[in-house]
Amino acid sequence: MARRKWTAEEEAMLGTMTDKQLARRLRRSLDGIKSHRWRLGTPGYRRARKWTKREDALLGPTPDEEAAKRVGCTPWQATKRRRQLRRLKPRPYRSQWTPIAEKLLGQVPDRVVAQVLGCTKDAVGKHRRKLGIAAWRSQQVQCVD
Repeated sequence: MARRKWTAEEEAMLGTMTDKQLARRLRRSLDGIKSHRWRLGTPGYRRARKWTKREDALLGPTPDEEAAKRVGCTPWQATKRRRQLRRLKPRPYRSQWTPIAEKLLGQVPDRVVAQVLGCTKDAVGKHRRKLGIAAWRSQQVQCVD
């Protein structure tokens, strides 16, 4: 298969639309478009997304994946925009301390309680100290001769 030479007009079109659209328009292969654009150092086409204030308001309190679905973009785009706005990820739902969970405090190591509840060891320790419960200490067996 003979290769067609690229014209100046064709090269000028690189990066002005998606590679797939350009391949169809110029009747060239998608790989041919990508490799020639890469060889010339031409960046790919990126349409800048305009974010509305309402869409921006979703970012931060709402998980990125959910915000992306509502807005109609990819989760990566939502994450990138949230970071541009300097907003933190939403905090995951933390379960309320149940009486059963609180009974475990001081009875077993904090790391065990954390594993059971799905939270951090520090969160367990903080709650235990708030309730005035001493930390669990392993029972050391004393041998008496």
